[in-house]
Amino acid sequence: MQSRWRLVDTKGQALRILAIFVLALLPWIAADFAGVLLIGRRIDVAGSLPGISFLLLGGVLQTIMLSMTAVIASLVFIALGAKVCHAPAPPRAV
Repeated sequence: MQSRWRLVDTKGQALRILAIFVLALLPWIAADFAGVLLIGRRIDVAGSLPGISFLLLGGVLQTIMLSMTAVIASLVFIALGAKVCHAPAPPRAV
């Protein structure tokens, strides 16, 4: 019965989880903005070298960020589940 409650309650850890995600993804978001600034204003011209390099840069950064988000979510919720697993079970409704 206890395994049912493992991931239901964050026990006040929601802001900490959000901070972990933001701090882990912040360098990659900054790299994306830096890439846009370095490529320049001709980024919206279809078929141009800056436009193609922007698409390539965006694809690589999105792949990295999505992979990192999945790994972080997995590890955070495993840690959270371990804490809740060792906590006393919630009272049963009569």
